Amino acid sequence: QSSLFDHSTRTDIPNYQNMTEEEAIGRAFSSSYSPKDDATRELWRKGLSSAFREYQSNGMVRLVYRTSVYTAQKPAD
Repeated sequence: QSSLFDHSTRTDIPNYQNMTEEEAIGRAFSSSYSPKDDATRELWRKGLSSAFREYQSNGMVRLVYRTSVYTAQKPAD
């Protein structure tokens, strides 16, 4: 709640994405915080591949996430 707005609500929208190892690693490297130097990128890739192998099922992992949408009204003057 905020004193700047009236009638605020939050709506959560659950979603997921099934990915192959290549897709999961590609998504990770598309993030702005992914390593830029080659040595660190290779270490990160190896770690991601290891995590994929540990958690995969039938060659896929599932990324589960939630989008939150906030709405509110400006108070009357």
